[in-house]
Formats: sequence, C-alpha cells, structure tokens
Amino acid sequence: PPSRARENAESIATAKQYMKNSRAEFAKDKHIPNNHEAVDFATDGNVLISGERYLSDRTTATYVAKLSPGGKVIWETKIPGAKGATSSPGYHFTTKEGGCIVFTRYYHEWGSFGCSRITHLDGSGKIVYDYKFIREPNPEHKDVDWEQAVLLPDGSLKLQGLSFVERKQFGQGDWRNLYRPWKGTMSPTGEFTDTTTDQLPPQEKSYWEKTR
Repeated sequence: PPSRARENAESIATAKQYMKNSRAEFAKDKHIPNNHEAVDFATDGNVLISGERYLSDRTTATYVAKLSPGGKVIWETKIPGAKGATSSPGYHFTTKEGGCIVFTRYYHEWGSFGCSRITHLDGSGKIVYDYKFIREPNPEHKDVDWEQAVLLPDGSLKLQGLSFVERKQFGQGDWRNLYRPWKGTMSPTGEFTDTTTDQLPPQEKSYWEKTR
C-alpha cells in the first residue's frame, strides 16, 4: 500500500539522518553493489544501517546500528579497528535472525592498499565473526568482488574475486598488478575455504582501474 511505502521511506530517511547526526558517513547509492544495501529492513522489521565515523588520530571505524521504524536506537556496534586504521562505511546482506553480514574495506594504516573484510552481526548486534582477508601485496592476497557475493539459505556465502600474484612496473610509470581469479565459500561461522579449481593465467590490471 502507498501508506506503507511512505512509512518505510520515512524510516530509512530517519536512519540516514541518525547516521548524519552522529557524524557518520554512510555509503552513497552510486557506490553500493546491486546485490547489497547500505540501509534497509531487518527480518524483525527494524532498520539496519552502517556508516564510517571519524574517531581521532587519523582513525575511522565502521559502525552498524539497528533502529526501530520510528527512529529509536536499539543497538549500535563498532566493528573493531586498530589506532591509525580506516574503514569504509560498508553495505550488507540482511540475515534471517534479524542481523546482517557487512562488507567493508579495511586499511590497517593510512596509505595502505587495504583488504576486503566481512563481518557478521546477529540480531542483537553481537559480532558472530569478523574476517579480514590478507592484504595486498602479500602472497595469496584476495580481493572480494562484492557484486558477485551470494548469500545462501544456510547463512554461508559464495565468494569470488582476484588473488594477487606479483607486482611489476611498466615503462609508463604506472604500477600494474598481476592477479588470478579465485572462488571460495564463507561458512555461517566465518570459516573461509578457497574452492578454486582452475588455475587460470594471471590477469593484468591497474590498481586504479576497476576489474570489469
């Protein structure tokens, strides 16, 4: 019904305003993969939203909040981070127990390449698992392609992306990396398994270009 759609829109707008008021930045629509949301309704009818908040000493952290449809804060959880680290605002899949699985980019220090990070929060805001992939340029570094992530009915994730192989510099003065495609699964408890079967030839891409 139109009235319900209007109420839902108002609830989402209220959640976004809460993040703004608390000095947190949430992911803008143009940066959110089609299979994720930055703010939407949990299975219990409340609203889930994440945002990046500045702390101090060049440090930021991702916060996830659950609010009632009317805007009352039910809980807010900080995703842990080290001093001097930064994190992206994040976006998520909602899960059947009223929580969410949040996807962020985590930088252990300013100027680092960062790593893909997946954090599962249950319906009460407790962290079930918090998995950080190995950072580039370390061997076996894995970048997750968030648009290809799939949440399965049992709470596990199908994942894929590119794995770092080696770095070399071209004559143009442009750093380029060699990557190899990978596939894997994340269990409901946060155990990652690489399921890559075909070792395809490494692909070349610029760090500053999208892979697609």
